[in-house]
Amino acid sequence: METYLQDILRAISSLNGVSCEVGTETQVSVAFQVTNAAEKYSPKFEIYSENILKSLKDVTVKGPSLLNANHLSSLWDAFQNKSAARGKVALLFSDGLDDDVEKLEQKSDELRKEGLNALITVALDGPTSSSDLADLLYIEFGKGFEYKTQLTLGMRDLGSQLSKHLVNVAERTCCCLFCKCVGGDGTRGDPGPAGK
Repeated sequence: METYLQDILRAISSLNGVSCEVGTETQVSVAFQVTNAAEKYSPKFEIYSENILKSLKDVTVKGPSLLNANHLSSLWDAFQNKSAARGKVALLFSDGLDDDVEKLEQKSDELRKEGLNALITVALDGPTSSSDLADLLYIEFGKGFEYKTQLTLGMRDLGSQLSKHLVNVAERTCCCLFCKCVGGDGTRGDPGPAGK
């Protein structure tokens, strides 16, 4: 996870292409929710910098993090006292659900009604079965037309996919534009030189 996180954060923290903000860069603040930290770790929204990852490396976890209804509730708690005018997206890295799928769907729907604009999951390596990956899609919302696509850690274009989803949320919440058509990805470029 550590090897991917920096690239993901760089991709999602510099959103371009938001139609109502032409010529400007959309400001993205990130916070980490670590519910299983040995010492209390409170999420703090900040504009991305390398220091965020450095402080996260100092966190010691004391056991597994469970994706259950309580965990989803704690995600929403991080957004309290944030302006309703700002887009709110929870990006959740998980190896599968640790609670009844219907219960989690209901909690996810409650979060949407309370003002969360998107809940996007990224499947970690090593889920117990392929149905675990499919179940993650049941709690997601806000991805637009890509709602059937499960994002996975290690995808070649994960950062760009997440960036597209965040641009879609920004279009809906900031620009009141519910559908935006963009062209497909271009052809893959030539491979770079071998590493040293």
